[in-house]
Amino acid sequence: MGLLRDEIGQEAASRRAKRLRVDEVMDDLSDEDRKDLLDAIRDPRIVPNVIMRALNKRGIQISENAIRHARQHYGTV
Repeated sequence: MGLLRDEIGQEAASRRAKRLRVDEVMDDLSDEDRKDLLDAIRDPRIVPNVIMRALNKRGIQISENAIRHARQHYGTV
């Protein structure tokens, strides 16, 4: 294997180990709020901006991009 392939493998491994921001947020939520957030993330009718604004109003800093990444990870229904 070449050096580039090794570097690509290392980068892929480091990305897999990185936690999603949404997971960090969910760690601090109640069970009910965690379920509600996950349901909203999986619901394609709720745009990321709405989820972000609701969390921001609670003092939770998160970006639309973080919501989009969570949708890619958790999927939508």
